[in-house]
Amino acid sequence: MASDERGNDEELARLAQSGDREAFAALVRIYEQPIYHLAYRLAGGDSEEARDLAQEIFVRAYTRLESYDATRPFFPWLYRLGVNYGLNHRRQQRAHPTVRLSDVHRRDNGGEDVDFEIADQRRGPEELSELGEAQAAVNAAIARLPHDYRAVIALRYGADLDYEQIAVTLGIPLGTVKTRLFRAKEALRRELGKEQ
Repeated sequence: MASDERGNDEELARLAQSGDREAFAALVRIYEQPIYHLAYRLAGGDSEEARDLAQEIFVRAYTRLESYDATRPFFPWLYRLGVNYGLNHRRQQRAHPTVRLSDVHRRDNGGEDVDFEIADQRRGPEELSELGEAQAAVNAAIARLPHDYRAVIALRYGADLDYEQIAVTLGIPLGTVKTRLFRAKEALRRELGKEQ
């Protein structure tokens, strides 16, 4: 994203804080792709979950606009909010496992068990070939990384932030960003080596 597209982010955010919905809509248009890419990485490459996650990040940003300090850049604030929400969302998913619909039965009016059926949502061969086997392997490996590593990978390669921007976004020292990114890449190499 070119910097001139974001030139008036802080002004748009100030307007949004004062209740201007059009200003917030402009911020959404500016950042919808970077937030989706962040969500995609945090969701481990699941595009449907990434869309839901990105939408929820924007909802949270809107409801928390009062916490944005308009004297600071908007971009890192939004990304930090997105990373925090995404990581919390993943933790909650692990804490509350889901039930497979194939295991759920209900009784119809006649008293007989009825299985629920839905379409198979797993990726088929066509979609995997579109994504490319290498990209699918990388996404799967990223999904297996610890949260802290996944966050720096998402911000560096998904959002194309430099180390200093990542440090500001995550609220951690620059050295910690470098260390986590180094360790994340090493972990990815090991994960990808297992799959070959």
